[in-house]
Amino acid sequence: MKIIFLKDVSGAGKKWDVKNVSDGYARNLLIPKGLAEEATEARINALLVRKKAINQKHEVDLNILHKNLDSLAGKTVTITAPANEKGHLFKGVHQKEIADALKKELRVEIDPEMIKLEQALKAVGNTEVPVEAGTKKVTFTLAVVAK
Repeated sequence: MKIIFLKDVSGAGKKWDVKNVSDGYARNLLIPKGLAEEATEARINALLVRKKAINQKHEVDLNILHKNLDSLAGKTVTITAPANEKGHLFKGVHQKEIADALKKELRVEIDPEMIKLEQALKAVGNTEVPVEAGTKKVTFTLAVVAK
């Protein structure tokens, strides 16, 4: 029986795959549990339209992300944090705080996972922060200032 997977099923198929499986497996397990549906011609055509729309949305999102990254290059973002007299921060500055500062100061939304820090920043000063999204890589300056 030809089916369309609606969810990932380990060992059988991934979401939106169209595959042939045994009739019993499809009728007794996959279809009743909502993991798959029978692949009629109309459902396959609807799936192709859905995939095309998802791919177009992905391309638009990727273009917006690349423009956001281009706007970051060479910019300086400032974060204030409590520190002692020697310039050591009481709490490290992590990717989440940096992403929030980018959103607040430059109005650029970046996923914190794209900010590539080896470890949290724990000292006052300027640091070059790399941001990577796929093949696109830029750096900006993060200025950590004591409160």
